[in-house]
Amino acid sequence: MSTDREASVDAAAALLLAAITMRDLAAAMAPHVYAAMPDDIRHRVDTPDYTAAFDALPQDIKQAARRIVDTNPDIRRARRIDAEDHA
Repeated sequence: MSTDREASVDAAAALLLAAITMRDLAAAMAPHVYAAMPDDIRHRVDTPDYTAAFDALPQDIKQAARRIVDTNPDIRRARRIDAEDHA
């Protein structure tokens, strides 16, 4: 059975992953692809709502969420591949 704290940490981890993903997507896009995006989607990529929402969380929730994201082998592997592609 999940506690409220566990649910909050899981949601925070998902929010952190969304923030990382949106940032990485924007950084990886060619300028012409970015410019061709529909305005509503470009706004979601441009606006740091995910990051701001994560930053507003209590410190202990953020730390627990970061541990989940930072220790997940699939996420670590994807981030390593992304870093290698941009090296």
